[in-house]
Amino acid sequence: MRLVDDFLDNITMYRLLLYYLGVLIAAAMVLGALGYMPYSPLAIFFETAYLLFVCWITNKVFAHGFDTPSNPESSLITALILALIITPPASVQSFEFITAAAGLAISSKYILAIRRQHVFNPAAIAVTLTAIGAGQAASWWVGTTWLVPIAIIGGLLLVRKIQRGQMVTVFIVAALAATIIVSIFQGGVGSGLSNAIVHSPLFFMGFVMLTEPLTSPSRLKQQR
Repeated sequence: MRLVDDFLDNITMYRLLLYYLGVLIAAAMVLGALGYMPYSPLAIFFETAYLLFVCWITNKVFAHGFDTPSNPESSLITALILALIITPPASVQSFEFITAAAGLAISSKYILAIRRQHVFNPAAIAVTLTAIGAGQAASWWVGTTWLVPIAIIGGLLLVRKIQRGQMVTVFIVAALAATIIVSIFQGGVGSGLSNAIVHSPLFFMGFVMLTEPLTSPSRLKQQR
Protein backbone atom coordinates (compact mmCIF):
# COMPACT_ATOMS: atom_id res chain seq x y z
CA MET A 1 0.00 0.00 0.00
CA ARG A 2 2.96 2.32 0.46
CA LEU A 3 3.59 2.33 -3.29
CA VAL A 4 -0.08 3.08 -3.91
CA ASP A 5 -0.09 5.90 -1.37
CA ASP A 6 3.11 7.36 -2.82
CA PHE A 7 1.46 7.41 -6.25
CA LEU A 8 -1.70 9.00 -4.87
CA ASP A 9 0.29 11.62 -2.95
CA ASN A 10 1.93 12.77 -6.16
CA ILE A 11 -1.22 13.28 -8.16
CA THR A 12 -4.14 15.65 -7.69
CA MET A 13 -7.68 14.40 -7.21
CA TYR A 14 -8.79 16.03 -10.47
CA ARG A 15 -5.96 14.48 -12.46
CA LEU A 16 -6.59 11.03 -10.95
CA LEU A 17 -10.28 11.27 -11.83
CA LEU A 18 -9.42 12.36 -15.37
CA TYR A 19 -7.16 9.33 -15.81
CA TYR A 20 -9.79 7.03 -14.32
CA LEU A 21 -12.55 8.25 -16.62
CA GLY A 22 -10.21 8.26 -19.59
CA VAL A 23 -9.26 4.64 -19.00
CA LEU A 24 -12.93 3.65 -18.80
CA ILE A 25 -13.64 5.34 -22.14
CA ALA A 26 -10.54 3.85 -23.78
CA ALA A 27 -11.50 0.40 -22.50
CA ALA A 28 -15.04 0.85 -23.84
CA MET A 29 -13.65 1.74 -27.26
CA VAL A 30 -11.47 -1.37 -27.32
CA LEU A 31 -14.35 -3.57 -26.16
CA GLY A 32 -16.58 -2.00 -28.80
CA ALA A 33 -14.02 -2.75 -31.49
CA LEU A 34 -13.86 -6.38 -30.31
CA GLY A 35 -17.62 -6.71 -30.33
CA TYR A 36 -18.09 -7.03 -26.59
CA MET A 37 -20.09 -3.80 -26.38
CA PRO A 38 -22.97 -2.63 -28.60
CA TYR A 39 -21.32 0.70 -29.41
CA SER A 40 -18.71 1.35 -32.06
CA PRO A 41 -15.40 2.88 -30.96
CA LEU A 42 -15.97 5.75 -33.42
CA ALA A 43 -19.33 6.60 -31.82
CA ILE A 44 -17.75 6.64 -28.37
CA PHE A 45 -14.81 8.70 -29.63
CA PHE A 46 -16.92 11.32 -31.41
CA GLU A 47 -19.32 11.66 -28.47
CA THR A 48 -16.42 12.10 -26.05
CA ALA A 49 -14.61 14.61 -28.27
CA TYR A 50 -17.80 16.59 -28.83
CA LEU A 51 -18.63 16.69 -25.12
CA LEU A 52 -15.10 17.78 -24.25
CA PHE A 53 -15.35 20.65 -26.71
CA VAL A 54 -18.85 21.79 -25.69
CA CYS A 55 -18.11 21.61 -21.96
CA TRP A 56 -14.79 23.41 -22.36
CA ILE A 57 -16.17 26.28 -24.45
CA THR A 58 -19.29 26.61 -22.27
CA ASN A 59 -17.13 26.75 -19.17
CA LYS A 60 -15.03 29.50 -20.76
CA VAL A 61 -18.12 31.55 -21.58
CA PHE A 62 -19.69 31.25 -18.12
CA ALA A 63 -16.41 31.86 -16.29
CA HIS A 64 -15.98 35.07 -18.27
CA GLY A 65 -19.59 36.10 -17.83
CA PHE A 66 -19.58 35.54 -14.07
CA ASP A 67 -16.04 36.94 -13.77
CA THR A 68 -14.88 34.00 -11.71
CA PRO A 69 -11.84 31.72 -11.94
CA SER A 70 -12.50 28.23 -13.25
CA ASN A 71 -10.76 24.89 -13.16
CA PRO A 72 -10.44 23.58 -16.75
CA GLU A 73 -10.00 20.03 -15.46
CA SER A 74 -13.41 20.22 -13.79
CA SER A 75 -15.20 20.86 -17.09
CA LEU A 76 -13.26 18.03 -18.75
CA ILE A 77 -14.25 15.66 -15.94
CA THR A 78 -17.91 16.61 -16.41
CA ALA A 79 -17.60 15.91 -20.13
CA LEU A 80 -16.09 12.46 -19.56
CA ILE A 81 -18.76 11.56 -17.01
CA LEU A 82 -21.49 12.56 -19.46
CA ALA A 83 -19.79 10.50 -22.16
CA LEU A 84 -20.02 7.44 -19.91
CA ILE A 85 -23.67 7.84 -18.96
CA ILE A 86 -25.24 9.13 -22.20
CA THR A 87 -25.61 6.54 -24.95
CA PRO A 88 -23.14 7.11 -27.81
CA PRO A 89 -25.00 8.79 -30.68
CA ALA A 90 -26.58 6.69 -33.39
CA SER A 91 -27.67 9.70 -35.47
CA VAL A 92 -27.11 13.44 -35.86
CA GLN A 93 -30.29 14.13 -33.86
CA SER A 94 -28.69 12.50 -30.82
CA PHE A 95 -26.27 15.40 -30.59
CA GLU A 96 -29.14 17.74 -29.63
CA PHE A 97 -29.59 15.82 -26.39
CA ILE A 98 -25.84 15.64 -25.85
CA THR A 99 -25.45 19.39 -26.39
CA ALA A 100 -28.29 20.20 -24.01
CA ALA A 101 -26.87 17.94 -21.31
CA ALA A 102 -23.40 19.46 -21.63
CA GLY A 103 -24.75 23.02 -21.52
CA LEU A 104 -26.94 22.33 -18.50
CA ALA A 105 -24.14 20.57 -16.64
CA ILE A 106 -21.65 23.41 -17.00
CA SER A 107 -24.15 26.22 -16.50
CA SER A 108 -25.40 24.60 -13.28
CA LYS A 109 -21.93 25.10 -11.79
CA TYR A 110 -22.41 28.84 -12.02
CA ILE A 111 -26.17 29.32 -11.72
CA LEU A 112 -27.03 26.70 -9.08
CA ALA A 113 -24.22 27.79 -6.78
CA ILE A 114 -23.77 29.23 -3.31
CA ARG A 115 -20.69 31.30 -2.64
CA ARG A 116 -19.36 30.28 -6.03
CA GLN A 117 -19.60 26.58 -5.21
CA HIS A 118 -22.10 24.43 -7.07
CA VAL A 119 -24.59 22.55 -4.89
CA PHE A 120 -25.48 19.72 -7.29
CA ASN A 121 -23.36 17.24 -9.14
CA PRO A 122 -23.27 18.90 -12.62
CA ALA A 123 -23.61 15.72 -14.66
CA ALA A 124 -26.38 14.35 -12.43
CA ILE A 125 -28.45 17.55 -12.47
CA ALA A 126 -28.03 17.82 -16.25
CA VAL A 127 -29.42 14.38 -17.05
CA THR A 128 -32.17 14.88 -14.47
CA LEU A 129 -33.29 18.13 -16.10
CA THR A 130 -33.20 16.66 -19.60
CA ALA A 131 -35.23 13.68 -18.42
CA ILE A 132 -37.86 15.96 -16.87
CA GLY A 133 -37.90 18.66 -19.53
CA ALA A 134 -37.28 16.76 -22.74
CA GLY A 135 -38.13 13.21 -21.80
CA GLN A 136 -34.65 12.01 -22.74
CA ALA A 137 -32.79 10.15 -20.02
CA ALA A 138 -29.23 8.95 -19.65
CA SER A 139 -28.73 5.22 -20.17
CA TRP A 140 -25.79 4.91 -17.75
CA TRP A 141 -24.18 2.55 -20.24
CA VAL A 142 -20.97 2.49 -18.20
CA GLY A 143 -22.72 -0.05 -15.99
CA THR A 144 -21.77 -3.08 -18.07
CA THR A 145 -20.11 -6.34 -17.04
CA TRP A 146 -16.89 -5.71 -18.96
CA LEU A 147 -16.28 -2.31 -17.37
CA VAL A 148 -17.07 -3.28 -13.78
CA PRO A 149 -13.52 -4.46 -12.87
CA ILE A 150 -12.01 -1.20 -14.16
CA ALA A 151 -14.68 0.84 -12.37
CA ILE A 152 -13.92 -0.94 -9.09
CA ILE A 153 -10.11 -0.81 -9.28
CA GLY A 154 -9.98 2.84 -10.30
CA GLY A 155 -12.76 3.71 -7.89
CA LEU A 156 -10.89 2.22 -4.94
CA LEU A 157 -7.85 4.36 -5.77
CA LEU A 158 -10.08 7.43 -6.02
CA VAL A 159 -11.83 6.96 -2.68
CA ARG A 160 -8.51 6.26 -0.96
CA LYS A 161 -7.19 9.52 -2.37
CA ILE A 162 -10.15 11.62 -1.23
CA GLN A 163 -10.91 9.67 1.98
CA ARG A 164 -14.53 8.79 1.15
CA GLY A 165 -14.27 5.04 1.72
CA GLN A 166 -16.83 4.82 4.50
CA MET A 167 -19.41 6.85 2.62
CA VAL A 168 -19.07 4.72 -0.51
CA THR A 169 -19.25 1.50 1.53
CA VAL A 170 -22.47 2.62 3.21
CA PHE A 171 -23.95 3.57 -0.15
CA ILE A 172 -23.10 0.24 -1.80
CA VAL A 173 -24.23 -1.84 1.18
CA ALA A 174 -27.51 0.08 1.39
CA ALA A 175 -28.10 -0.33 -2.36
CA LEU A 176 -27.43 -4.07 -2.23
CA ALA A 177 -29.62 -4.48 0.87
CA ALA A 178 -32.47 -2.69 -0.89
CA THR A 179 -31.94 -4.91 -3.93
CA ILE A 180 -32.14 -8.06 -1.78
CA ILE A 181 -35.36 -6.90 -0.12
CA VAL A 182 -37.02 -6.09 -3.43
CA SER A 183 -35.74 -9.34 -4.98
CA ILE A 184 -37.21 -11.42 -2.14
CA PHE A 185 -40.68 -10.16 -3.00
CA GLN A 186 -40.04 -10.72 -6.70
CA GLY A 187 -38.67 -14.22 -6.11
CA GLY A 188 -35.20 -13.81 -7.60
CA VAL A 189 -32.51 -12.75 -5.13
CA GLY A 190 -29.67 -14.23 -7.16
CA SER A 191 -30.57 -12.49 -10.40
CA GLY A 192 -31.34 -9.27 -8.55
CA LEU A 193 -27.90 -9.18 -6.93
CA SER A 194 -26.23 -10.15 -10.19
CA ASN A 195 -27.93 -7.30 -12.02
CA ALA A 196 -27.02 -4.84 -9.28
CA ILE A 197 -23.36 -5.84 -9.20
CA VAL A 198 -22.38 -6.58 -12.79
CA HIS A 199 -25.17 -5.12 -14.90
CA SER A 200 -25.70 -1.70 -13.35
CA PRO A 201 -23.78 1.56 -12.77
CA LEU A 202 -23.78 0.95 -8.99
CA PHE A 203 -20.01 1.19 -8.54
CA PHE A 204 -19.63 4.10 -10.94
CA MET A 205 -22.33 6.01 -9.07
CA GLY A 206 -20.70 5.28 -5.73
CA PHE A 207 -17.12 6.00 -6.70
CA VAL A 208 -17.68 8.95 -9.05
CA MET A 209 -21.07 10.61 -8.66
CA LEU A 210 -21.42 10.27 -4.88
CA THR A 211 -17.92 11.32 -3.91
CA GLU A 212 -17.61 14.67 -5.70
CA PRO A 213 -15.80 16.79 -3.07
CA LEU A 214 -17.89 19.95 -3.48
CA THR A 215 -21.25 18.19 -3.19
CA SER A 216 -20.42 15.42 -0.73
CA PRO A 217 -19.92 15.78 3.04
CA SER A 218 -16.33 16.28 4.15
CA ARG A 219 -16.75 15.30 7.81
CA LEU A 220 -16.70 11.63 8.78
CA LYS A 221 -19.91 11.84 10.84
CA GLN A 222 -21.79 13.35 7.89
CA GLN A 223 -20.63 10.54 5.58
CA ARG A 224 -22.29 7.78 7.60
